Formats: sequence, structure tokens, C-alpha cells
Amino acid sequence: MQQQTSIQLVKTISENPHAPDLFSGQDTHNSALKSVSCLYQTTKDQNLITEIIRGYLPEDYQGNTLDEIPGMCEWALKNNKAEIKSKKDSFFDNITSYFNKAGIELIHSEEDIGCFKVPNENGGFDTFPIKSRRGKLLIRKIIYDEFGGSIGGNDLSDLIGSLEAIAIFDGRQAVFHLRLAKIDKEIILDLGNPERSVVKCNADRWEIIPSGMIDAIFRRREGYRSLPKPKRNRCLRKLRELLGIIDDQIWYCIIAFIINALRPDGPYCCFILDGEQGSGKSFLSAAIKRIIDPNLLDKMRFPKSERDLMIQAKQYHLLVFDNASGVKQHMSDALCVLATGGGFATRSLRTDEDLMTFVVCRPFIINGIGGFAYNPDLLERGIHVSLPTMNPDSRKTEQELNEAFEDILPEVLGVFMDGIVQALRNFEGTPTPKGLRMADAARWIAAAEPAFDVPPGSLVEALRRSQGDIMKQAALEETLGQGLIQVLNTYGGKFEGSTAGLLSELNDKGFNKLKDPFFPSNSSQLSKKLRLLKPALRLAGIVITKLARSNKSSLWRIEFDGTEDFSDTSESDKPQF
Repeated sequence: MQQQTSIQLVKTISENPHAPDLFSGQDTHNSALKSVSCLYQTTKDQNLITEIIRGYLPEDYQGNTLDEIPGMCEWALKNNKAEIKSKKDSFFDNITSYFNKAGIELIHSEEDIGCFKVPNENGGFDTFPIKSRRGKLLIRKIIYDEFGGSIGGNDLSDLIGSLEAIAIFDGRQAVFHLRLAKIDKEIILDLGNPERSVVKCNADRWEIIPSGMIDAIFRRREGYRSLPKPKRNRCLRKLRELLGIIDDQIWYCIIAFIINALRPDGPYCCFILDGEQGSGKSFLSAAIKRIIDPNLLDKMRFPKSERDLMIQAKQYHLLVFDNASGVKQHMSDALCVLATGGGFATRSLRTDEDLMTFVVCRPFIINGIGGFAYNPDLLERGIHVSLPTMNPDSRKTEQELNEAFEDILPEVLGVFMDGIVQALRNFEGTPTPKGLRMADAARWIAAAEPAFDVPPGSLVEALRRSQGDIMKQAALEETLGQGLIQVLNTYGGKFEGSTAGLLSELNDKGFNKLKDPFFPSNSSQLSKKLRLLKPALRLAGIVITKLARSNKSSLWRIEFDGTEDFSDTSESDKPQF
């Protein structure tokens, strides 16, 4: 930096247009004043400036110009600042004037994020944050194209700050959407292509139109990929064949999840997908992602914190967590909130008072080998599919699968657009299915069912069976569930006693923290765990009843209801569902 300054100073000295007047000793005051103004832009050292001016003057110079150098430096400081401010003001005025002429609007989100809304040649709009990399590049391009120049980093930062302030305080507030939007009684799907085309669905039909024809603003986040234009009058047979789905129950669950995830505002059933290695879990997850919300990152690892989960949910409409190995209780609770809609607040980084708030509702897929999701609250919100292992002789390469999938994607997308139309047409007249935790999601699925070549009622029934089966399986795979079966077999199918007595019986049979680090270690933890597992164990055939409290502790009645045969059931030979 010092070397650049020295070079610039030498250049200023050698190219000074006022040097001849100083050499002659004529009109030295005005010439020195102008020279000081030029030099002051390169150096603020008054002694150095004085010596430079002295070098310009004749050896026999007798005037007082050198004594006036300090005052000239003060004048140069004020004058240069005024010139810079004038240039900045003029520059800012030119930029904002260009925005008005080009139809570029400054708007802000509900979270007070200033954004550019830029019209494109296809009748749509590009929308992105002013402070984003793309926002900064837009300003640099405008300055280069329109004004034939460039802008320094500090000036760009000042300009960005001013534009964002205008967007937040003077611009209109807009609702930003990710991939899907609901406007009045219509659902809009952003195809994500350069033409900014969208699919508009209502109760009568769907059509492809420019995004400029609808009042919805879509944010295209990092890695956002495009969908093909859907085709009409097709079916899902080719998709089922490509995925190798033979079981009707699995197929109906896949359809139910996809059409539910194509609802813009939730609530959503999550998709819990398990299977052994080689069952095609990852490809099925990626295929569903590409039907609904394609992205360069089609699968990701399960997050470690609620904050990370919410940040990911702000980036994608559909989240896919690949190869999950376990979902801890606090993350299971966060996923429940994500599926049904809720908020999360945390302190902003590098601040004391500012909060980051997240209010989101998103569909998501979790896949793994098994045993990674066991919380009943999460399982009741899910659609569970267990994939069988594929025949090695019929397996295709990933490239073959991807190419075949891309070929059929337009017609697959067209069928699900028909499903959205049917759901909008039938929703109000569709009764809410009974006995399901996610009743509103089930109602949407039932309303969309006529678009698919499936027997009436099959999608909701598949959802019901799926939830019942996974709840029973999770309850019996739970260490406490296994322990209760052994205790009940010891007592002839029925136990009555205190929490402490039950815990003692379980410990005597080897069920403790050595067997399972999450196993209850005291009466309070056991009571909480019994209440948590009560709905799932009831589905599995074990009824838990809390009796009137005694003077010392809670009393429980736990018994088999006779619907399942648990006789001689051990840890290695428990019922399978």
C-alpha cells in the first residue's frame, strides 16, 4: 500500500499542470494552492507537501507562499471532502434515477431484508437481497453499462447500505415464497427456469404463465434448480416401474406424501423412509425432491441443532435428510414444530439484543437403515415406508436411473398438477378423516385422490395403516416396551403397582442404563416415559392406566389387551410389524 502511494505521489508531482507557474515564480499563490489540492489527495504530510512546493520554486524566491502551506492544506481537506460528497450524491442520484427508469423496485421482506425486484425480458421478475453477492454484482454491472466506470469497495458498501435503508423504510413490504405460493384460491408453482415461468392452479385447471402475471414473489435460494414444463393427460405408471415399487401400500404412501408436500402452507406429514443397504432409499428421496423442489443439494446430513434446522428450512421448501442414524428428543420436538408450523427465536450473532426469528412450516424426508425415529409425537405426524432390498440382478446404474427419470419427469409433474387442481376443487366438500393426528393433511390428500389411478379411499387408508404400524413397531423396539412385555409375562399379563416397584422389576430383568443410556433411572423419568409411550403401546396391544395416587407414589395398571400374543417374547424374539 505504501509503495502504491509513493508511485502515485511521484506521478502527481511529475504531471502537475501548475508546476510551470511555480518554476517561473509568477502567481505562486494560486498555483501553489491548486498544487497542494492535488498533492493532498495522495499524502496528508504537510512537511512533505511544503518540501515538494519548495522544490518547484526558484532558488532565489523571496515570497511568502511557503508560509501559507498549512492554511492551503486545511482548505484542500475541506474542498476535497466537499467534492467527494458531491460526487457521491450525484452518483447516488444517478443510480436511483436509473432504477426508476428500468422499473427496478426496492422492497423488503417481513424480516426487514431489503431486496431488488428486477423485471426481465420474459415478463417476470428476479428478486434477491440487496446485500447478497448477486445484489452487489447488479450494482457493479449497472455502473459499468450505464456510466462507463467502476466503484470501489467502500463506496459500494455505502451505496448498498443506503439502498437497503430506502428499501426497508420507504419500500413496500412483500411476502416472499419458496417454490410454492397460495394467492387467494390459487396455488402457484415456480418452475425455476430463466424465463420465470410458473404453473398457476385453480379449481378448474392449471396453466403455465409468466410470473409477472401473478402477485407472488419467489426467492430463488442458492442451488435452486428448474422444473420442466408439465405435460397433460399422463399417468404415474412409468414412475412406479422406474422406482420398482411393487407393494400398493408403499406406492400409495409415496403419492400421498408428494401431493401433501405440494400444498404451499401445510401442515405436512413427514416421510420416514427406512430399509437395508441397497433398498433404494437415497434414490427415492432424491426423486421426490426433484419432483417438488429440485436443488443442487438434493440430500443433506441431519442437523445437530434447532437453529441449524430452521436455517435449512428457510432455504428449501422440501428438506431431505439422508442416512440418519438417530433423532434425539429435542430435535424430534423441533421436527414436529416444523411439520405443523411454528416459531423459533435465537440471539443474532455478534449482537446482545437482536433476535433471529424463524416461523416456518415445511415438509421433510428422513431416511436411514432403521431405528432412527422413535418419538411417538413425530411418528404420529409421519408417513412410514419400509423398502425391501432390491434384486441385485435388476439394479440399474445411477446414471441410467437419472436419465430415465428426467425423461418422465414432465408427465409425472403434470399428474401432480392435476392432483392440486382436484384438491382445490374438492377440499371444502371432503370430510375430515377421523382418527388421524394430521387430519388436515389427510383431508387434502383425500381431496386430491381422484387425480390418481387408485381405488377410492386408498391414500388415506395407506396413511392410517402406515402410522399405526410404525407406532407399534417403535413402541416394541423401545427398550422400555421390551421390558414391560417381560414384566407382564412374569405377572400373567397384568401388573399393578407403584412407579418405583415397576422400575425395580425392570431393573431386575436387566433393563437399565447399561442396556440403554436413555432408559429411565428414577421414578420421575419412568412416569414421563410411560405417558409418552402410552398411545403407541396401546396400538401394540399394551394398555397403560394411571390409577389414583397413593401417599407415596403414582400407581399404574399395565396389561395386555388380548389382541397380540406376547407369550414367551424375549428381546431377540419380539413381535414384528
